[in-house]
Amino acid sequence: MLTNIESFWSSAACGEGNSQIGCPGPLERGQPGPASGSGDEQRQADERCWPSVLVVGTRKLHTELLAESVRKVCRVSTGTWPAALVTCGPLLREQGLCAVVADVTNVASGGAGELRMFVATFPSCPVIAIVSREETLAVRSLVELPVAGLVAGDDQPADLVRAVAAVLAGRAWLSPELSAMVVALTNGRGGSSRERLRVSLSPRQREIVELFRSGVSRGDIARKLNVSPFTVDFHRRQIERKLGRGWRGTRGA
Repeated sequence: MLTNIESFWSSAACGEGNSQIGCPGPLERGQPGPASGSGDEQRQADERCWPSVLVVGTRKLHTELLAESVRKVCRVSTGTWPAALVTCGPLLREQGLCAVVADVTNVASGGAGELRMFVATFPSCPVIAIVSREETLAVRSLVELPVAGLVAGDDQPADLVRAVAAVLAGRAWLSPELSAMVVALTNGRGGSSRERLRVSLSPRQREIVELFRSGVSRGDIARKLNVSPFTVDFHRRQIERKLGRGWRGTRGA
């Protein structure tokens, strides 16, 4: 399943979208020329345009398994807390580190506190946090941080790859498994948390949300946007996956 993500990655994560977060794209690093020599040589040439990602957690074996999920499509370094706070600086300088995947599912072993310190130390480096749905307090603290992505600990490996690709393309990522919890945690809170939730929607999805909340019907939305009513239904389902079933009443989403 992961091999199907490589074409998606090439367009979404290794292209011009990376410039939004200061991550060199293939043209900036040197676009590989036409295929020549062995397949291994061509793969090594292609890898020069792949972004550098640090995968860090509290358990070494589990961290390596997470790294394998994204190693096909990016250059990966691994680390554990709290040592990652020391190793990240050189990675940022020497490899142009583009993002950090932080496993904080095992809160009892630490990680959430170190991640908060990491974000404060390296605010320009996007973070994708892997969290447990049972750890409500950890999710709450991460929603309040400027994390770029939230992935559920029991999501599929391909979902993690998609999350990393989205963040490297300058977009936010919220696992559908966590959307209802995030909505509940951000309801009634300050505007900054709601604004981070808002970023998880595409511009077209945000437009559809505003139209629905203004009382515009499905058919009128389709005519206004010059799309099929079935396209409106598709976007509505995607919005529901991200924001939960009560999204029409969630202000500021």
